[in-house]
Amino acid sequence: MTPASKGEREVAEEILTESEILLRNTKAVMADKGYDSVNLRKFIEEKGMIAVIPPRHMWGEEDSRQYKDYPLYYNQDEEVFYRTEDFQLILLVYKGTDSLRYGFHPKYNDNRIFRINRSEDIRIFPKVSQ
Repeated sequence: MTPASKGEREVAEEILTESEILLRNTKAVMADKGYDSVNLRKFIEEKGMIAVIPPRHMWGEEDSRQYKDYPLYYNQDEEVFYRTEDFQLILLVYKGTDSLRYGFHPKYNDNRIFRINRSEDIRIFPKVSQ
């Protein structure tokens, strides 16, 4: 139990700092959306663990964002899309455990792989697919 006056992210950092012995063999930390913040994710990763926290919806009316100048778009539900020349969006499939790689579903007969840099938004592009 935590006091209502303290924020969830602040409490999480305290727990992770004070529980180093318990967390020695921990590989991942799972939490709900209330714990979503870039700072907490970085804090968890600095401790050598993976943060598995769904992102809060913070984009307002914006549905998706373009990744750099590529025909790739992503949304807050961690989905990545490829935009065709006729402006159709094709949902890509997460293809990599070693990096953020996305590709087409086999039904499209397209073997292209797209790599996305996590630094674009570490909330949307976690180290592991959720």
